[in-house]
Amino acid sequence: MAKNQNSKEENIKLFKRLVTLSYALLDSLRLAYCISLHKAQGSQCERIIIWLSSTPMIDRCWIYTALTRAEKEIHIVGPRKRMVQAIRRTGASDRRRTYLHRYLQEFAVL
Repeated sequence: MAKNQNSKEENIKLFKRLVTLSYALLDSLRLAYCISLHKAQGSQCERIIIWLSSTPMIDRCWIYTALTRAEKEIHIVGPRKRMVQAIRRTGASDRRRTYLHRYLQEFAVL
């Protein structure tokens, strides 16, 4: 952070860009925590912020899991195109071939 003398603003380097923020904005910030979706599985949070990166790891199952962690608010950050790509991308579980359905049919009592 570069301090501006006699100023009501602060210059901050953010993602390789210099951004000017007012002290009023900085004073309004509250402490927050970030965890990965992997660690959040099985948990709920009041607010969820989903950052849509370009990784192929984000697929429809990942999106579903992320959305179902929120209790009140969901904020999705990123281009709409990435959200559409993620929803259309099938995960490994969708492509997995198992014989579970055969076993269930074979041992089902009808």
